[in-house]
Amino acid sequence: MTKSEWTIPVDLDSFHQTGWSQPDVTLITGDIYVDHPSFGVAIVARVLEDLGLKVLVLSQPESEKDISLYPSPKYFFGITSGNLDSMVSNYTASGKLRKSDAYAYEARKRPNRAVIVYSNWVKAQFKETPIVIGGLEASLRRFGHYDWWQNKVRHSILLDSKADLLIFGMSELTLKSLVSLLKRGVPFNNIKYLDGTAFYTTNTSQIPEVYIKMDSFDEIASDIKAYNHAYRLFYSTNTTANRNGIYQPDGNKYVVQNPPSRPLKQSEMDHVYSLPYNKEIHPNLRHSTTLSALEAVRATVVTHRGCYGECNFCAIAIHQGRTVQSRSISSIVDEVTLLTQRDSFNGTITDLGGPTANMYGFECQRKLRMGPCEHKRCLFPEVCDALNANHGNYLELLEAVSQIDGVKHVFISSGIRPDLIYSDHKNGSEFLKQLTLKYTSGYLKLAPEHFSTNVLNVMGKNNKSTFEKLYNDFYQLCKQKSIKQFIIAYLMVGHPGEGLDENIELAENIRRYFKEREQPIQIFTPTPSTVSTTIFYSGYDPFTGKRIKVEKKDKDRNAFKKRALLKLREDGNSGKNEGVGQRKTSKRIQAEGSGHTRRTKRRRSSDKG
Repeated sequence: MTKSEWTIPVDLDSFHQTGWSQPDVTLITGDIYVDHPSFGVAIVARVLEDLGLKVLVLSQPESEKDISLYPSPKYFFGITSGNLDSMVSNYTASGKLRKSDAYAYEARKRPNRAVIVYSNWVKAQFKETPIVIGGLEASLRRFGHYDWWQNKVRHSILLDSKADLLIFGMSELTLKSLVSLLKRGVPFNNIKYLDGTAFYTTNTSQIPEVYIKMDSFDEIASDIKAYNHAYRLFYSTNTTANRNGIYQPDGNKYVVQNPPSRPLKQSEMDHVYSLPYNKEIHPNLRHSTTLSALEAVRATVVTHRGCYGECNFCAIAIHQGRTVQSRSISSIVDEVTLLTQRDSFNGTITDLGGPTANMYGFECQRKLRMGPCEHKRCLFPEVCDALNANHGNYLELLEAVSQIDGVKHVFISSGIRPDLIYSDHKNGSEFLKQLTLKYTSGYLKLAPEHFSTNVLNVMGKNNKSTFEKLYNDFYQLCKQKSIKQFIIAYLMVGHPGEGLDENIELAENIRRYFKEREQPIQIFTPTPSTVSTTIFYSGYDPFTGKRIKVEKKDKDRNAFKKRALLKLREDGNSGKNEGVGQRKTSKRIQAEGSGHTRRTKRRRSSDKG
């Protein structure tokens, strides 16, 4: 497909040009629509088109009137907030309104709780047309869940949106089954049984007898133990081989979740990424302002999805799954070859990777046969021997892409797991050498997240020893070849398990490893349905029952970040600047908002949903 072949309309002008009387499916997204496979709604649109449907995509409607300008779709509306949760998109980890949005031309163009708002707008205009919700925002709110922005347990997004169906996780296989049934004339309301879907009902006969009952909404909203018990069941049915259906009573309604959809086979994943994406913004949606989310992925290629890291603060294991699904080398080479033919390509692949780059091309054979283990993780507390980490396929891929005509450089900008490198006794050292000398563009990105063992244990991440080893090996290789490169370490403060002592330990390690360069540090944001958010809300590990210290005050969480960033202050006695956290006097502990200060009521702006 050439850049001029835009087969998916995005506004009234492009819709009228199609000559359609109505679309088969109308997709509504909180992002500016970009026809690039790094954007979830683009994959959904192209998959539906590939199934023979006429698809319309509406970006960031501002009212129900904007939606009413178009005819009702034949089959359903598909609604997503976009690549990001709308609350994360609109607010910082300190609860302040964001000044920009990477997926929009200006900040806050999507409403708070966009999936609910868009669904209500659609219901107001098209009462009889089914609504399917999906994407990260919907997927992680399918049952009753703790909402940090309101500091309370909210109902399932199915009930708040009144959507007819929720597709959780990755949707390609579920959409294929759904479309097949609809084309055969099966009424939408009868489709309550597809893997990867959830729905609500008042009729218990629609709940299979083998499905497991969760703690009710009333119970989890009033009892922390019930909340954690329900969460354990939810988590195990989505990240392990325990493929049971589950349901949760909520008043006179029941939220029902069918078993998750299986991971894509390699051939299926290759097909999804071979669809004719333009990798641009539709001409009718372009703006004088650049879209930073598109600029970041213009010269990148997704090699795999899923993650066996299963970090407690991350949603990837819940949303994409613990099984890593890798594309074939030939599929990736074909995509890069097409990329080199674009006028905008300058010869550099800025990232060839996935959620964590060096997970490409290998997976636990037991997991592939039987599904992920229920009581054992792949990488924590150490790398499982059954995983058999091997960077051989990744090295072959990197070399194959490097040899394509028009490709001058191939870089890895996704995060690297040091523990996987050192557990690969066959190709690990060669991969580290190639990574350092050939595939790093000035900065190697790592995600140690913290340096305190206490915090790392709560995060579900290994201790800092493998980071230290890679840190030393990386700079030694650079020194041997007289290459000036640096490590960027993604770090987090305010995570459960962190108190004043752990935060000072973090600051001291930052000073030790990164004396000259400030590192990216974020404050932990409790997003729905992660393990870390469950701990943040309840104060207990939901699996072990262990009490975990949690700092919830914004003042203290901001002080943690300030100390970790090594903000300098003027020392009145010596006239010298001193790193925050260097001296632990009782006066400074009070001033910096430690866990020992008097707790105050959390304040939240009135416009946060």
